Amino acid sequence: MARWFRFYQKKRGNRRTGSHVVGSLGEGLFFGVVFLLGCIGLALVLATIVVPDWRVNRDFVEAECTVLDAVVGKTETEGGALYRPEIRIRYEVAGETRITTAYDIYGAATGQREAVEAIVGRFVKGQRYPCWYDPARPEVVVLVRGYHWGYWLLFIVPAAFILTGGGGLFYALLNWGKSAERRAALAGRAAPLQLL
Repeated sequence: MARWFRFYQKKRGNRRTGSHVVGSLGEGLFFGVVFLLGCIGLALVLATIVVPDWRVNRDFVEAECTVLDAVVGKTETEGGALYRPEIRIRYEVAGETRITTAYDIYGAATGQREAVEAIVGRFVKGQRYPCWYDPARPEVVVLVRGYHWGYWLLFIVPAAFILTGGGGLFYALLNWGKSAERRAALAGRAAPLQLL
């Protein structure tokens, strides 16, 4: 009894049996998932790195703040201690005095205590420094601006997924349900076009 499609293939001489439609579907699903993961990764990179960097340098309003305290913050993790600069500042927005702890937009921590101590050492208690706050959310304030180009290299990972998934999806759709013989015939017809 013949089956409508097969999930497996057997080799008979120079030919393979099985369903080319199921094979194309599996290939399309695989590359579709890769493409989707790339899109999700790109959205995460945009939301967590690019947009905050862009807004700090374009939209944040400059103000002046007074340093109330500057310490090295420490967080214990399974991999060891992580350090970050914690600069307590006082600043005014529209006549309202605000007090918060700030440094950069990311609030990222590092395992290099000496580097964080050097940052903290630049801020003297009682001194005034420029700061920048978000006009939409004045409680969000930074003491440093600038683009973090190293973080932007993270674009490479989702871009690779998008290109691989998109290219594979296009290839799978182009060859949907076609047998190996049919694909070889199409490739033979396309060979003269490559010379052009």
